[in-house]
Amino acid sequence: MDGVERQKVALAYELAFVGDAKSFDVKKPIAKQFKIVPAKRGKVAVFFPAEKETSGLRFHLHAPFIPELSRASIKSSPENLPLFEQLSAVAAKSLHEIKALGLLTGEFLSTLPNNDDPLPKQYAVIRDAILNEMRTKSLVPTYGGEFAPAKRLFQARASLRSLLSPEDLAFVTGREDQPQWSISAPQKNSNQDRFLSSLGINTWDAEKLKSFFEANAREAHSFYNDSKLDLKVLKWLTTKSEEWLQNLYALLYKHCEDEDYGYLPDVHFVKLESGEWGKGATAYFRTDAFSADDRLNYVNKAILIA
Repeated sequence: MDGVERQKVALAYELAFVGDAKSFDVKKPIAKQFKIVPAKRGKVAVFFPAEKETSGLRFHLHAPFIPELSRASIKSSPENLPLFEQLSAVAAKSLHEIKALGLLTGEFLSTLPNNDDPLPKQYAVIRDAILNEMRTKSLVPTYGGEFAPAKRLFQARASLRSLLSPEDLAFVTGREDQPQWSISAPQKNSNQDRFLSSLGINTWDAEKLKSFFEANAREAHSFYNDSKLDLKVLKWLTTKSEEWLQNLYALLYKHCEDEDYGYLPDVHFVKLESGEWGKGATAYFRTDAFSADDRLNYVNKAILIA
């Protein structure tokens, strides 16, 4: 309708004090005093509360909607649709302001609408705008304490996230868009967890790490075997400490206990006394003194005591 671009629409999040704070101190950063919390029931206002209007959101909205005669709800009218579009743009923009204030935390994500929320059709555009903004802009909190678009993120268990740095993640995935680890929700099936799932973040697990080594650190023994012994992988391994390698072996061992070892015995990622990389199938643990005549491949002792 004419003049929609000049209409005033607004969005409001609820705040709660953090820690022992009881009153606002203008001298302190907002993020040190407040956090955004989900509203028990997101309200919709048309200069006055539309008491019977249900948005399904966990924050509040205001716009000059055309209400029903009772003024208790919003009229289902084409004239109101542009206002929902405006609100969706404001919601997306608000994420950047929240980030600038230091309030964009993992906990905040539970306030945002996820795909499991039963939103009325007209309010779904707000959810779509929020999800799209977070998929494409640096707004999702990462495991490393930064922010990144959801499309560049991966989810994994804590043990794998602590093992592989963002640089390692880029190497093993072959991604060139600076992939990072996403945060994970502390509780499964919580609104925070459901929101992260709604972003469509890719999962990268121990099985994929196992497959990476099997494909890139193993000699091909037949025409039908497409594995290779990539020198870049061996060079990458040489940058890792004995403690890191120990954690790698422990992670894969725990994974393979429940699955199977596949081709890992033929993978060249066992650090030998010679400083080279051997495979488990032909490596040995030393049980006696060193002998120059001994031609066996022995596992580097530093791996065992790191």
